[in-house]
Amino acid sequence: SLARADVAIPVLFVGDAGAGQEDAALHLCKALLCTSLQAGDACGVCSACKMFDRDLSPDFLLIKPQGKANLIRIHQIESSKTPDDDEDSQPPLLEFIRVSPIQARNKVALIKNADRLVINAANSLLKTLEESPHDVRIVLTSHASGRIPQTIRSRCCIVPCAYRSDQTMDPAVLRLSAGTPDLAAFLSSETMLPFAQEFWNWIQSWTTRPRSQALKVSEEFAELCEKYHELLPDSKNRDVRTSRAEMFQFFANGIASRIRDGNDELIPALDAALFAHRAVIGNAQFNYLCDSFFTNFNAKSQVQ
Repeated sequence: SLARADVAIPVLFVGDAGAGQEDAALHLCKALLCTSLQAGDACGVCSACKMFDRDLSPDFLLIKPQGKANLIRIHQIESSKTPDDDEDSQPPLLEFIRVSPIQARNKVALIKNADRLVINAANSLLKTLEESPHDVRIVLTSHASGRIPQTIRSRCCIVPCAYRSDQTMDPAVLRLSAGTPDLAAFLSSETMLPFAQEFWNWIQSWTTRPRSQALKVSEEFAELCEKYHELLPDSKNRDVRTSRAEMFQFFANGIASRIRDGNDELIPALDAALFAHRAVIGNAQFNYLCDSFFTNFNAKSQVQ
C-alpha cells in the first residue's frame, strides 16, 4: 500500500534495536524505486532494482549519523559550511531532491537513526516532510523514536516493527498505537485511556454507519479531534493542526488493524487516511477534508 501510494507520505519505521526496522525500510525504498511493481512489491529485475541492489542507484540517498558524535547534522540536509569531520562526499537532501528521478520511479531518501538529528537539521527537514515533491519519498528509521522531535513524528506515517502483543495492553491502545511503545504508553495514561477506548469504539461503529450519515460521522470525528486536543497538557501552546494530524494517524492505525483482521476492503480508506494525515499538517481546510473523507470512504459500503 505504501509503495503504491500516489501521495508523498513520509514513513517512519520504529522498534527496539534489532527489531528489523532497517530491513523493512530498505525493502520499502527498493519498492519505491522499482519501475515494475509486482503486487505492491519490488520486481527485483528492472534496472532500478538492480542498481539499488548494487548500491549504485542515482535516485537513492542514504543519510545516517556521522562523525565522533554520531549525529545527523545540518550539512546532510541542506547546503552549509563544510563539516569539521571528514565525511563521505554526497549531496545534501535538499539538493538531491531538486533533480527529477534519473532512472527510478521516485527519488528516495532513507534517514537512518532519525533520533540522531540535531535540532537545526530536524527543523530544516520539516518543510520537506510537509511538502515533498510528488516524485520524492522520505523514509526514516529509529530505535529510540521518543527522542525524535514531535514535529517530525507528527508528519510521518509511523510503522512499528515487531510491535508488542502484550496481553495486558488495552485492546484500544494496541489498535490505535499499532503497539508503538511510546504511543502505547501515552494512550495508556490515566487521562488518555478513556479517550482511546471511546475513539476505538467509534472507529468500530463507523464500519456500520450508512452513507446517509457521512456528514454526521464527519462532524463526530471533528468533535473527537477537539476533545483530544483539549485533553493534552500542552494544548494551550500547541498547534491544533498537530493534534488533528495525530488523530488521523490514530485513525489510520485503527483502520490498519481492521485490515489485519481481514477487512481488505478498507485498504483504499487507509490510503486516504494517510493522505489526510499529511494534508492536515499543511493548510488544508480541516472541515472540508473530513467531509470529503467520510463521504468518499463510507465504511459500511466497503465492509460486507
